[in-house]
Parts: sequence; structure tokens; C-alpha cells
Amino acid sequence: AVAVLVLLIACANVAILLDARQIARRHEQAVAQAIGATRARLYRVLLLELGLLGLAGAALGTALAALALAGLKALAEGSVPRAGEIDLDRGVLLFALAIALATPVLAALMGALRLRGAPVEAMRSGGGKGAIAGGSRRARALPVLGVALSSLGLIAAAAMAASLVRIKDVEPGFASANVQALQVF
Repeated sequence: AVAVLVLLIACANVAILLDARQIARRHEQAVAQAIGATRARLYRVLLLELGLLGLAGAALGTALAALALAGLKALAEGSVPRAGEIDLDRGVLLFALAIALATPVLAALMGALRLRGAPVEAMRSGGGKGAIAGGSRRARALPVLGVALSSLGLIAAAAMAASLVRIKDVEPGFASANVQALQVF
């Protein structure tokens, strides 16, 4: 549940950044429309940019996961049985790739890639100054959602830490003093 919450926080942050970026690029898109680019072509270019960004993020995340896993395996080598068998799961990697490719499509469906207004109005208003100021109700709600999810994540982490401390003090139901253990392979 905490991992899903962190994923939602990351999605809210990406949506905020996409919206701000689109507002800042409004003038550029208006000029492209004024010289003959269609909205469909602009959408394709935006989806291609975001798709490449998503793939780069997935590749970087996979590389960092592999490095972190190698470090954790080195730390756990003497204390965790069969630590050498721990590896990145193919299903997890495919899920990460699917999320990286689905993100641009979802952003387009949610309206983060909307082309605002007529090109003439956008060119008259200037080059995207005040990208965050004003904005739609959705654009103002996204930072609030991010803060709310972050607060919820902190509360969940604190509750989990408190429960782990309490579990340590629970009697296991058997005498654990002077117990010998042996591993047989």
C-alpha cells in the first residue's frame, strides 16, 4: 500500500510538471500552429517526447535498481541464505516498461497535453510567463493532492514504525533463551 501511495505521489508530481511545461510552451506551440502545424501533429510530437522521456526514466530506474540490488546482495551475503539467487524479476521489469509507455497516453487522456486557446491569442500573451500562476482548477488541485498524499505516506510510515516497535516487545509464546539453531543444506 505504501509503494502504491509513493507511485501516486510520483504521478501527481509528474502531472504538475507536465501541466507547467505545457503552459510554458504555449507560445512555441502557437507559433507552430500559425505556420501550419496541425493539432494532431503537435500531439504526436508531444507524445513522442514524453514516450522517450518515459523510456529514459525506465532505463535509469532499472539501472539504479540493478546497482542497489547488487549492493544489497553484497551486504546480505553472509547473513541471508541464498542471497545470491535474488535477482530482478522479468515481470517487474515489464511492468515498469508498461508504466513508462502508458504515462504519455494517460497524460494526454487526462488533458495535461491540451493545446490551449487560439494561436493568435497565445502569441499575443507572450512566451509563457507565469506558467504556474492562474491555471485551471485541476492545475491548482494537483499540488494539494501531492501534499495530501505525502502527508498520508508519512502517517503510514510512522504507524508502521510504531507497530514494528510494538511487535518487538510481544512475547513469542515460547522460551527463546538458550536456543540452538542449525541449518542443513
